[in-house]
Amino acid sequence: MFSEVGMKTFASEVTMNALDEWTKKAPADLQKLGKYLKEVCEIRSKTDDQKIKMADKYTASVISGLPAKYKKPNGRGPFELYITEGDSACSCMENNRDKMVQGLFPVRGKIPNALVTPVKKFFENEEIAGLFKIMGYNGYQRNFDPDKFKPEKVVIATDADADGINYAA
Repeated sequence: MFSEVGMKTFASEVTMNALDEWTKKAPADLQKLGKYLKEVCEIRSKTDDQKIKMADKYTASVISGLPAKYKKPNGRGPFELYITEGDSACSCMENNRDKMVQGLFPVRGKIPNALVTPVKKFFENEEIAGLFKIMGYNGYQRNFDPDKFKPEKVVIATDADADGINYAA
């Protein structure tokens, strides 16, 4: 049987021989791989000032650090986040919610479309920054971990008018 050192040597030799053969047969693929690895290294080596940082322009509560207009649920377990179209929709829902599990956040104006808005401009938006803070995210957009997403459910509540239709689309 092979010893641990012998097995490592064997595995290393087999791998290096296979890579050597591959580089001779597919030099174009090797160049693509090299270019990809170079781009990854350049992205990772950027300084913190060059990375896109979330805006913190929203008016925050002194106690919780969450957006001041956010009506937080009273319970401690999983919660539901209701995003409403403005203060008027929020005030209607305020009296009819389960305050133990349902939080309300009124959004003013139109939220930028994430598919067409430049990333930096999107994350500088006050409403987007507030939403991400409520959902348990704080910091650089590339560190977002969906497994740490706080709300159990997110509901978008809009008015039955043209603006409401644009929110849901």
